[in-house]
Amino acid sequence: MYPLSFAQRRLWFVEQLEGPSSTYNIPMAMQLSGRVDAGALGAALLDVIGRHEVLRTVFTLDDGEPQQQVLAMTDLPWALETVDLRAADGPVDVRAAVAEAARHAFDLSSEVPIRAWLFSESEEQHV
Repeated sequence: MYPLSFAQRRLWFVEQLEGPSSTYNIPMAMQLSGRVDAGALGAALLDVIGRHEVLRTVFTLDDGEPQQQVLAMTDLPWALETVDLRAADGPVDVRAAVAEAARHAFDLSSEVPIRAWLFSESEEQHV
C-alpha cells in the first residue's frame, strides 16, 4: 500500500464529505459500425487496465489514514458491460442510456475508477 497523492487525497476527501458521486467522471462515447466482438473488446480494455496501475487502484484506510491499494489483475472485479437496447417494447434511446451510464457514482474504496459499456442498437450499430 502507498500513501495517496495530493490529487487522490483531494478526491478521497470529497468522497468522504459528499459520498460517492459522478462529479469527476469523464464520459466518452463512440459510435461503432459493423459487428463487434464484445469478448475481444473487453479483453482489449482489460489489457489497458493491466498496463496502468492507476486504473486498478482503490482507496483503503490503514490505521485511519487513506492509502492506495493497487489490485492485482486476478483480484480485479471488472468486465465490459453489454446492453442490448432492442427491448420487446421497442428500442431504448441510446442517448439516455449513455447519460445514465455517465452518472455512475464510483465507490473509491471498492471500485476501480473505470467502467465501460457496449450498447447495441442493432447487429451493426453500437455505442
